[in-house]
Amino acid sequence: MEIKLEKLPKGHVAFTVTVSVEEMKPHLDRAAKKISEEIKFEGFRAGHVPYDMVKARVGEMKIYEAAAEEAVRDTYPKAVVSEKIATIGSPAIDVLSLAPGNPFSYRATASVLPEVTLGDYAGIIIEAKKPTVTEDDINKTLKELQGSRRQETVVDRVATKEDKVVVDLEMFLDRVPLDGGQTKNHSIFLAETYYIPGLAEQLIGMKKGETKEFELVFPKENFQKHIAGKLVKFRVKMSDVYALAVPAIDDAFAITFGQKTLEELKAILRNNLQEERNQKEGDRQEIELLKALVKRSKFGDIPDLLMTNETTRMIDELEQTIARQGGEFEKYLESIKKTRAQLALDFAPEALERVKTALVVRNVTDKEKIAVTPEELLEETKKMERLYPNDSEMQSRIRSGDGQEYLRSTMRNRKTVAFLRSKATMKGN
Repeated sequence: MEIKLEKLPKGHVAFTVTVSVEEMKPHLDRAAKKISEEIKFEGFRAGHVPYDMVKARVGEMKIYEAAAEEAVRDTYPKAVVSEKIATIGSPAIDVLSLAPGNPFSYRATASVLPEVTLGDYAGIIIEAKKPTVTEDDINKTLKELQGSRRQETVVDRVATKEDKVVVDLEMFLDRVPLDGGQTKNHSIFLAETYYIPGLAEQLIGMKKGETKEFELVFPKENFQKHIAGKLVKFRVKMSDVYALAVPAIDDAFAITFGQKTLEELKAILRNNLQEERNQKEGDRQEIELLKALVKRSKFGDIPDLLMTNETTRMIDELEQTIARQGGEFEKYLESIKKTRAQLALDFAPEALERVKTALVVRNVTDKEKIAVTPEELLEETKKMERLYPNDSEMQSRIRSGDGQEYLRSTMRNRKTVAFLRSKATMKGN
């Protein structure tokens, strides 16, 4: 097999591969065998037909075309390994020469990982902040827990700020009903902050069966850009008013959460909040560290494939977020008057940073020979399985080849970031 490598602009390379007549023979034999399994030959078992009979029946060029596909699958990975090129994605194949009795030649064009010159990661200074938990934070969390234990009772009176109401809601913009702006049996807790400022205040004082019309300005930051900051008309019919009764925050309240006293519950909450804020601070430091390393590093041409994959991933993440909020992605695109392609262009700068971050982590991993041992992978596998004790399908997915590779990759990245943190200098609190 002969290989010629050509480096192309914009993060691409081309392999010109020539497979000799002798090297093609096993591919031709296998191709003929496969054809004989698909076409019936009288007097022969499927897959046991002589090559010359298959050639006479379908033509030798048909065998060569089938053999060429197998030859590419066999020789292209060998060419990549031989030339020590880190390709990504599937190559584009152009057949250069394919004829009976002659060598087979093709050109494979592929995207490659760009060259990265890592900056000095031993001298990065990170601002460290010490997260704290205040008594107000504890009390706020207790209030949220108190709300989770509240009891609701239907009452025949006007709604007060302490109540929950159930309403049928209609919204109009310029007298036209808003798409998705009609909802029935919608619950609103009047003491809680609603995403439309002023709505709860309009409902206070209404009784079951009453209807009210009013206008409110939608928040400027609303994800539906066509109504953000606009004056919207509301028509509301009160279906029910519920009085809310909440338990006192005392030792008896703490017992319902498995603690003997209120002070014990507060201690648990303080510890949980502290761990949560420590984690957030750690995440912030990690982002700052990786941004600094990206800034110090130099990158070769980044192929379009990496950018396309990352912008697609970002759009998928946004679509999932909107779906969790009860929205529809296509309507969101309509509201901002953009297509997926235009949104991808908007995401390009951030996608570039994400791609560069992944590249520096990969290069540090390779340079420092950071790896995950079989024992570490096994322990992480067991840990993940314990999260799904009654889900055999999920456990099988974790143990699958793809699942194990995902865990290994995640753990390797985690170890690389930990290594980088150990080399950085923490400054501040």
